[in-house]
Amino acid sequence: MPPSKKILTDVNELSSEQSSEQDLPTLERAPTHYHFAKGNVLDYILLSQEFQQDSPYSLADVNDYKVLNSHLINPIYENDKQASDHAFVAITVRFVL
Repeated sequence: MPPSKKILTDVNELSSEQSSEQDLPTLERAPTHYHFAKGNVLDYILLSQEFQQDSPYSLADVNDYKVLNSHLINPIYENDKQASDHAFVAITVRFVL
């Protein structure tokens, strides 16, 4: 694949692929937003081929993927009254230069 062609991959797909390669259970995707009582996934992290292990252009591996949504699931209004109505989606990467 030429370097000029950019392909973006959802980080959740990458972590699912890595889990299956390591015989780990694949976790169901966590909701990042709730409308009434229904959880939806609205927030994503998209990564270029530089973050994909099997790419010849790989510069970093994704070590961890987290969705921090406790303020949406079980809000403590005293602490969370100014909180976003979206979850925080985060990754940790390790450079492999």
